[in-house]
Amino acid sequence: MQLNAKSENPWDFAHPVDLFEPSEPRPPLVPSRVRSKSTAPIALQPQRQHARLASGQASVAMALTHLTGQRWTGQQVSDAYGGNLLAALEEQTRHLRLNWNDVDFSSPSWAIMEKQLGRGRPVLMGLNGPVFSPTADGHVVTLLGIQGELVHFADPASGKVCCQPKREFERAPGHPIGKFVLYASKPRPRR
Repeated sequence: MQLNAKSENPWDFAHPVDLFEPSEPRPPLVPSRVRSKSTAPIALQPQRQHARLASGQASVAMALTHLTGQRWTGQQVSDAYGGNLLAALEEQTRHLRLNWNDVDFSSPSWAIMEKQLGRGRPVLMGLNGPVFSPTADGHVVTLLGIQGELVHFADPASGKVCCQPKREFERAPGHPIGKFVLYASKPRPRR
């Protein structure tokens, strides 16, 4: 992991990108251990990342554009926040009263992700491995919806909406800083 020289924050990093075509045939879909509801994919305009190490910034830009209605680019996120993705999300959505959560991925994460996607909130995920980042440098994608065993996501490497089975996300190793999930939730009302 490369931290920003000015920060010890683990979210100050750059995200690599490599577009590739899987060379091996995919085995048939097998239902995951987690029962899923279908959530129609969020209608979001995918963005292609502006630099090789900028999938995180492009993913944040897509989420911010969708949530705030203001046009963001990965370059703008990079210029304003460097690799501090969480700070960008928190600061730019503060007026929406969203809390950003950063969790390690595990099978129970699907329920959380489906809930937030069903509420129209994109979810960011840091992954690695041949399906998502063949160079093993890591990659960040923006999840848009889950329909049965299929996960729809905006891939900044291609600038397109893609689809992979849940098992590919489950099998994928983590980003160099971990297999993370960033999602927004509303605070509970005080009683």
